Amino acid sequence: MAKQCLKRTKIEGENGIVGYSEEQHLTFSDSIIPCPEDLEALQRIDSGFAQFFMNAMNEEQKVRHKILSDRSEQIKIDSKKSSRNELIGMIFALISVLSFVGLTAYSLFLGSNIMAGIFGVLSLSSIVSVFVNGKKR
Repeated sequence: MAKQCLKRTKIEGENGIVGYSEEQHLTFSDSIIPCPEDLEALQRIDSGFAQFFMNAMNEEQKVRHKILSDRSEQIKIDSKKSSRNELIGMIFALISVLSFVGLTAYSLFLGSNIMAGIFGVLSLSSIVSVFVNGKKR
């Protein structure tokens, strides 16, 4: 239930200057149960209001607990997916680096120094980029 308070103060200064200061307070409660004064007034209207609000509060609490448990379950699922994706990425990166190193060795075996140099630079640059990107995180 929202409660509102408005305060207006007249301020008189030197030379006959008059000003006004206004203060407004607006308070919201996220509880389904009204403040005690409102609840007492509602009880005078109908004696079942207090029980109604207690039942509504219990239902709201159950819903909030379910929402929180669903959120935590979703966070667990997302965390597992993220870890799995990181692992797959690391495996593919390892395979890529090993294949470039293998191609470098094979090119050297065949006597193609230019191809070996290209594959060597690619494998070296991929290893260096992993360490440079790792420091940024």
